[in-house]
Amino acid sequence: MAELSYREVYEMNEAKARHHLVECYQETESIAKTARRWHTSRQVVRKWVRRYEQEGEKGVALSLAEAASDATSSQPQPGGEAFER
Repeated sequence: MAELSYREVYEMNEAKARHHLVECYQETESIAKTARRWHTSRQVVRKWVRRYEQEGEKGVALSLAEAASDATSSQPQPGGEAFER
């Protein structure tokens, strides 16, 4: 892959950028090396690697809005059984 920053690739296509970032991590087996290659923080690399390990391709393909929606939909909603008295 050409020397592009994570931000440049991310702005082109979010899901593909995340997938490539995870592939880079798998090749280097190093959060720090991947972060340096992608010109991003170790926290960003760790976040997407963790999501990939937990959820597979779906985890890196989700947009932030979809991920937030998934997280809130699994929690009890006001008016549900957990909140009734």
